[in-house]
Amino acid sequence: MSENTDLTPLVLIEDEQVAMHIEKQAATELVPHAKRPILRRLAPIFFVAVPLTCLSTCLLNWPSDRVIQQWAQPPTIDYQSFDPYTLSVIKGRRKWNVLSLESHYCYYIFIGSSTEAPEYGHYHDYSFSPGPEDIETHIKASKVEWNDDGLTFIEASGHRLYVPKKMFIGGR
Repeated sequence: MSENTDLTPLVLIEDEQVAMHIEKQAATELVPHAKRPILRRLAPIFFVAVPLTCLSTCLLNWPSDRVIQQWAQPPTIDYQSFDPYTLSVIKGRRKWNVLSLESHYCYYIFIGSSTEAPEYGHYHDYSFSPGPEDIETHIKASKVEWNDDGLTFIEASGHRLYVPKKMFIGGR
């Protein structure tokens, strides 16, 4: 009988270890994601959200570079340097106000020797003052006065921008 009493505690210890092993295994099988770190679970979201955000940001901020209006140098004016010139008003990129999520386009005045889409010349960022009318209608109602010393862009509102000829002749 002494032999049986000696074996009983060993069997209990062995059974407890097996039971603990079985419980551990069952716990990890029931919750397989518990072993994975949080970064690994968030990786698919990260790899989808970041490229979509970048793509939409690029598309929303893509510059228009559309010519709104052009005025050609009259034949009576001769700057004797890559003539004739053309003044173009171009609709540029979209500018965002982060706090209100409003946007507006930036415009620039371009003076170059090309009558097509401007490629090379002098440009100046310009803020128009259209008042109650549409900005493109306002731009088209503006005019340009060419003279031997340069040119003057005159908005329909009366605002003026003078550009001396040394700023745009010579292929600048």
